[in-house]
Amino acid sequence: MISEPQGRCQPRGSSPVAEADAFVLYDEARCRGADLQLQPNAVGLLSLGPATCKDKLMQAAGRLRLLGRGQTLQMVASSEVTAKIQRLANANQHAEPSTQAALRWVMHNTVQATLHGITQWSRQGLFFATTKGYPDRVLTDEVMDLHAMYEASCHVQPVSKLVKLQAGSARKRVTGSGPFASRMSSLVDDIVSSSAEHGKGHSCVSFAADEECEREVEREEEEEEEVERQVPRMKPATEIDWEYDALLRVRSPDELPKSAGVMRLEEGLVYMFRACASLTAIPWPKSMSCTTNFLCSVHGTHAKQMEYQRSVRALVLFHDGSVLLVSEREADAILELLWTPQPGQLVSVLRTREAPVLVSLPYLRQAWESGSPMKLGHRLVSAGSWQSASGNDAPVPQQLLPSLMSLQLFDGDTRFRTVAQKQHLHGLMRRKRQAAEELTSMRGKQQLLSRSDLAAACEDDLFLD
Repeated sequence: MISEPQGRCQPRGSSPVAEADAFVLYDEARCRGADLQLQPNAVGLLSLGPATCKDKLMQAAGRLRLLGRGQTLQMVASSEVTAKIQRLANANQHAEPSTQAALRWVMHNTVQATLHGITQWSRQGLFFATTKGYPDRVLTDEVMDLHAMYEASCHVQPVSKLVKLQAGSARKRVTGSGPFASRMSSLVDDIVSSSAEHGKGHSCVSFAADEECEREVEREEEEEEEVERQVPRMKPATEIDWEYDALLRVRSPDELPKSAGVMRLEEGLVYMFRACASLTAIPWPKSMSCTTNFLCSVHGTHAKQMEYQRSVRALVLFHDGSVLLVSEREADAILELLWTPQPGQLVSVLRTREAPVLVSLPYLRQAWESGSPMKLGHRLVSAGSWQSASGNDAPVPQQLLPSLMSLQLFDGDTRFRTVAQKQHLHGLMRRKRQAAEELTSMRGKQQLLSRSDLAAACEDDLFLD
């Protein structure tokens, strides 16, 4: 079928649009043997699945009849498939895999599928050998007990040994019910020898279950491949208290005492994540700062700090647009300062509208996107009393967009609501796909990256709906 620009969908033979002028889509079910007259300089885009084998790859590439003689082919894969290719090739996880590495991975999948076929072939051949000439042997006892079906564990062993065990079980099954049919005993020996020859040097998973149960477990393994990783125990970093009442006297994070350990977020990332150049290549705003307590969450190497990085929740917003990221414990201490009556009350030397605001990132984002005042924001006016930053306050200024976008990006967000946000995000992340993968992986949100606004912002051109 050919879908025309006017919206009509007609059979290929009756459509006025020629095959060579169409954008052709081949799906897996209808790819084998399809022959369409494409442009001599056509470019094919071949997508690699989680277990693509040689036959499917060759059938897909074979749709380009002039491949290598004017027509070209490019391969694409999801981040999960790309990681598998890189692991097999022992390549740099941050480098784009080569065509040779992709083909080597496809052949590895083909070998594994062939080995799986050997066990299936041997099992079916042994069943034929034991039932030939004895129809009563076709009937087997039905196993309904769950312990008998799933109790035994599965383990890896050589293909030749597994087939020998299957042959031994087959011989035991016919004992007492008559001999093998003519030449069936030699067929069993041939199956064992052929399996040992074709499966030499390879192993597969052995199941102590019946055939139906085994097929069920194998299907589950094919549908879901789960990587278990033992997370080591880490010692939390001890946070250092500082003069929180200093926030009542300063107009920017740079004026806070040294005990607060304030540093530019860009400088902190360079120090903590210097092993990951992609994160430090992002142009983080100069107006974003953080405390040492926020940046250092555990004792350990810089790589461990990256895995246990704090989420962005509480922050202090200053009148000049600068932002200070604080830990949850620091935010609680600041709130305690505002709510607990003090013997000698400390009052901010700044005007009310110039006083810093302690706010949560989700509420700040909601206020900016809706153009309304912030909710649950606390102005740092005086110790022992607090003043809401909402009420009659003006909406969050649009000039805060760079800092807000960087905060969301650092927190691992992948979806952005407004056109202005998407355009600014594209300016930050253009051609920085590796940094996007590192950020989402650090936050445990790598599954949200595919087809997201963040993924679109990493491309050369930004297409807005």
